[in-house]
Amino acid sequence: MNGASVISIPPKEVGSVWFDFDTHDVKPGVYCGRMRVIPLNVGSAYKVLDRRYVNGRPSEKSVPVEFTVDPIVLPRESVRPAHFCSPCPSEQGFALEADLGTRIYALGTYLFRPEAVGNPTSEFHRTVADYRRWARARGVDVTFFVKYDAYNASQNILNPAKDPAKRWEAWERYVRLVAQLMEEAGVPFSDYYVLVRDEPKHEEIPLVREAQERMKALFPKMQTYISACERIMGDEKTWDLGYLDELGPTTDLWAPTSRMLGNDRTLARLRELKATKGAKLLHYLCNTSMRESLTGYYRRHCWRGEFWQTDADMLYQFNQYCYGVRGDLCFKVAPLGEVAYKANGQFHPSVRYMAYREGMTDIKYLQALRLKRGTEPSVAKFLAEAPASAVRGEGSS
Repeated sequence: MNGASVISIPPKEVGSVWFDFDTHDVKPGVYCGRMRVIPLNVGSAYKVLDRRYVNGRPSEKSVPVEFTVDPIVLPRESVRPAHFCSPCPSEQGFALEADLGTRIYALGTYLFRPEAVGNPTSEFHRTVADYRRWARARGVDVTFFVKYDAYNASQNILNPAKDPAKRWEAWERYVRLVAQLMEEAGVPFSDYYVLVRDEPKHEEIPLVREAQERMKALFPKMQTYISACERIMGDEKTWDLGYLDELGPTTDLWAPTSRMLGNDRTLARLRELKATKGAKLLHYLCNTSMRESLTGYYRRHCWRGEFWQTDADMLYQFNQYCYGVRGDLCFKVAPLGEVAYKANGQFHPSVRYMAYREGMTDIKYLQALRLKRGTEPSVAKFLAEAPASAVRGEGSS
């Protein structure tokens, strides 16, 4: 529905409308109201009501609406933070993401340019300042992912001729540039991660390893992360885990796909890295089919994080129009995994957004139950079994 509260429905078709009530600080009870449905393609007729003329539409319908606010107070903060991959270009979009528990936001790798150094009006400084201002207004803390593909950005910005002899010089200059700009913006090493190569292939492991080693040699506290899908393995059939040994010493955060975490050997090895090295663990989904199950894919996403006890939930993506591709309007195109539409400079939640938030709310209920009655044997048993029963046997979704 757009800003004028208009929804277009073709002849002989059906349109869906849903309500989103924010019940924060609302007293428990039953609340009643009504929704007026006013067709815009029919004439109007004036009639006298209480000695005055009113514009009446014979086909207008008044639909009663009633909802109940239960005496249960859930925390505003989600159990684990979320990341939706795409940048956030407006405060309104930031608010929508924040309501889904997003606390990790993207900084594009091409924001880090030499001309941004010492320039408070640069796109980099304006972007970071916006994020932090919006976060302060909502009382939340944010972390940054420098993405996508910092290595490629380093070559395109600082080695445009793609001279092989200068590639590592360009990379180290770029790493220094990231450190300098983040320091200027007041962002400590602990509050950001750098993605060297997005979803690297197995044959790219030596490049990623050397890039991360050079980064750590320059700035030991600068943090790296790996987004990993099945192609990082040398042999997917045998679930070759050699990449974890090669990249483990220099990787601070792992973001493997949910399918990879579903492999017991992979999960055990990542938990070992988490325990011994302190590496953080996300789980990641990047299917872009508009036919993905609202329950199996979107709502269960937070249940997977609860089941695997990850440090954050990561889903591709909030909205690809954050990048400015294909214009500003996306109501009339098939979504590529987006949970929000965009039109007229505003973002609008989709049914995928609502399904994801239902899953996030599910986990909040589990946490509330754990804090209130978690020591009771029957409740403890339920809390232990519920995530597994929600996730196991669900297939690829």
